[in-house]
Amino acid sequence: MEESTESALVFRDYFINSFDYKRSEHAHFSDDTAIELSFDLSAHAGMNEEKDSLKLLIGCTIFEEEFSQGNAPFYLEANITGFFDCKGSFDIENFEYNAIAILLPYLRSFITSYTSQAGIAPVILPPINVYNAFRKT
Repeated sequence: MEESTESALVFRDYFINSFDYKRSEHAHFSDDTAIELSFDLSAHAGMNEEKDSLKLLIGCTIFEEEFSQGNAPFYLEANITGFFDCKGSFDIENFEYNAIAILLPYLRSFITSYTSQAGIAPVILPPINVYNAFRKT
């Protein structure tokens, strides 16, 4: 008997629901200047009453919005929303980390694509351990 490799979690759709980018006029970095990337991620999920549908919002902030000291080349904030369903008699709450792991690369790709065309070096967010980064305490 062959086991199915298909997940009970179904990724339906996503969209970028907000985006803000501000470039510092005071920051001057040469191509060989290493800038330590400072970013924060957040995730918020909402489930329907039957717990078979999930709406997930992931946010990313890169550098601080107040960069008047010239210590950061820009400020970026982006939020993405994804929609998921669960097939079968599973509780979608058990798949929240999986949903984050599915949606996060779309946000990472959006940020890399935008920054590569914004006159700055492309920002490539590093891969993260979703469980450790978003573990509920």
